[in-house]
Amino acid sequence: MTSTDPYVYVDDNDWRVKFSDNWGQSNASAAYNGTLHYATPRGATVTFSFNGTFVAVIGGQGDTSSFGWPSTSYAIDGNVQSTYNLATGDHALSATDFDYNVTFFSSPDLKPGEHTLVITNLNSTWPNTYWFDYIQYLPSDSTTTSIS
Repeated sequence: MTSTDPYVYVDDNDWRVKFSDNWGQSNASAAYNGTLHYATPRGATVTFSFNGTFVAVIGGQGDTSSFGWPSTSYAIDGNVQSTYNLATGDHALSATDFDYNVTFFSSPDLKPGEHTLVITNLNSTWPNTYWFDYIQYLPSDSTTTSIS
């Protein structure tokens, strides 16, 4: 499908998204394509290879008494670019709230070509749950895109 949006959106269930062990899946109508993957173990990873100049990671976060204070790192081509920590005070959701479409990571401009993104869950204490929904990237040749 051709779109005027230059980005490619890759759902958590896309075959190109590779999960390490210990990930679960949850259905949620507000999530992109209706699903999210989640992990609580330290060291759980998501790996995604793409040909592009930019990548972003989007997920969800909920009430800290239910889902804790997740912390994740984002590496491109083996170099950690950023760490996301749910900071105290930035999270004023009630026990029944859950936010979708939270951008956890946006890359700097990347050299056109093949890249590998690795997301690593850093927390290992319950209930620090990381909720991954989808990846958005800008292809190296962004004249046409397909939406997954």
